[in-house]
Amino acid sequence: MRKKWFALGCLTSILILFGSIFLISRSVGKLMNKEKGKIDPNSYLFLNISGQIPEYSVLTDDFFGETQLTAHDIIQRIKRAAYDDNIRGIVIEAKGTLVGFSTANEICLAIEDFKRISAKPVYSYIEYAGNKDYLLSSVADKIYLNPALSSGILLTGIGSNWLFYKEMLEKIGVEAIVVQSGKYKGAGEMFSETQMSEPLKESLTALYSSIYDTFIENLAKNRSLSIDKIKWIFEERDDIFVNGQKAIEYGLVDELAYKEDIWRNLNIKKDQLLAIKKYAPFNTVPRGSEIAVVYAQGNISTKRNEFDFNVISASDMAKTLDEIEKNQKIAAVVIRVNSPGGSALESDIILDRIRKLKEKKRVVISMGDVAASGGYYISCDSDYIFVDPYTITGSIGVISMIPNFSKLSDKVGLHSDGVTFGKYSNFLNPWQKANPEEIDKMQKFSTEIYNEFKSRVANGRELETEYVEKIAQGRVWSANDAVNIKLADQVGTLSAAIEKAAQLSNQLEYSVSFYPTQKKFIELLLKERFNLETMTTKYVKEKTEFLGMSEAIELLELINNDPTLMLTPVKLQP
Repeated sequence: MRKKWFALGCLTSILILFGSIFLISRSVGKLMNKEKGKIDPNSYLFLNISGQIPEYSVLTDDFFGETQLTAHDIIQRIKRAAYDDNIRGIVIEAKGTLVGFSTANEICLAIEDFKRISAKPVYSYIEYAGNKDYLLSSVADKIYLNPALSSGILLTGIGSNWLFYKEMLEKIGVEAIVVQSGKYKGAGEMFSETQMSEPLKESLTALYSSIYDTFIENLAKNRSLSIDKIKWIFEERDDIFVNGQKAIEYGLVDELAYKEDIWRNLNIKKDQLLAIKKYAPFNTVPRGSEIAVVYAQGNISTKRNEFDFNVISASDMAKTLDEIEKNQKIAAVVIRVNSPGGSALESDIILDRIRKLKEKKRVVISMGDVAASGGYYISCDSDYIFVDPYTITGSIGVISMIPNFSKLSDKVGLHSDGVTFGKYSNFLNPWQKANPEEIDKMQKFSTEIYNEFKSRVANGRELETEYVEKIAQGRVWSANDAVNIKLADQVGTLSAAIEKAAQLSNQLEYSVSFYPTQKKFIELLLKERFNLETMTTKYVKEKTEFLGMSEAIELLELINNDPTLMLTPVKLQP
């Protein structure tokens, strides 16, 4: 029997080896044989997007050598297509797009620039559209909707819902000890409360109301409808799905037609539709100095491996900013922050590195979907801060959370005992009853970090500490409110931030470079010397999405690395 198992194990290993060699060879082949980028005349750039679209990725392809599409890639292709004589227009088909509102807004503005610069048409076809899908479609010159009643547009509104775990944890004997500084700082409430606290609900109500108004204003402008009409569609319509003649009556679409009929009526053949993934844009020739754009996205935490792309770590930021600082061609830097925060210590180290860079080059912050808590911390001491119209920012506060399992141990008969030396050698042992004195000391520690946070903001934004206290308290702010209370300087896009960086560094002619430098998957894999553990971390291990628990698991993972966090809990639903 052992021989059989040994033979089976050997066979499995050989198959895995040959499979790996095949995939690596395929990737190397694609690496060696680059697309020539030849584009047929009379092509239409086909913006067929769906699923999760990150704003930026270090990887240009996946394990199988397939192109990884990001919002950055989409925007760059749209911008360059405006000057490509072979591109006659754009066709949009957005379906189930999972992307932040700020990121979607950047894509919309790129399409609007395309229309303005090139005077080429943009068409949109809808079979099913949610909020983000319709926002992307609304910038088209003409919107077509599939006439079937099973097709339609679902405009739901703005907001989020939370799961609260306190009672569930109590039933199994687990207590979540949450220490927070800032009355609006609600990141730990899902574990310590059964519903939102009044301060948190007050903060979120003001935030979502502002973003909701911005969303309605954008749709009204894009479709040349009144704000009252769009608001009526969201708040007064009878049907959940808007389809058929109702969609035309409401002004949401221009015509009902099947896809094949649309192409025939527009005299567009299928082979004229060039999928945006396959569009190899022209290489631009650098001119003048450079403005470097650094994408900082994800939770702020210590990076575990090279495939941890959705993490902002101090080590990675230092490596990138060191490279930029040494490059004499780079005149200024724009840091695109898209982060809810994370580790307080990592945030402070990153801020220190940005301040040192600012001594050598101008630094402008461009905030994406969310740049709050630690995301705001690393942004506060820059030359200028832009917020996108949909940005969530602020959340100047601190939380600490430690689980306690003492009641669970009593229930199941577990007992904790040991021999220790030192006053705090048994500090917050989760298997023993919580020590009130230690919790008080944790609160003191949290308050000290909170005060340091406020001082960083006061110094960076040149504000009085007393004023910062009024706008802090862990409260989240919308873009317009952030500018009004001086947490940011201007509402504007990434392009506006790049222009400002050029202006501050007195650059009339410049090119734009993007960091971290993008790589193909095989390049990173070879660098990691075929480290299968890091590879599976990215491509095999999946986070639990069951019953919307991913946010809770994400928070627990962060706390496991660092119990003292600058983290905002706010996340808009798709």
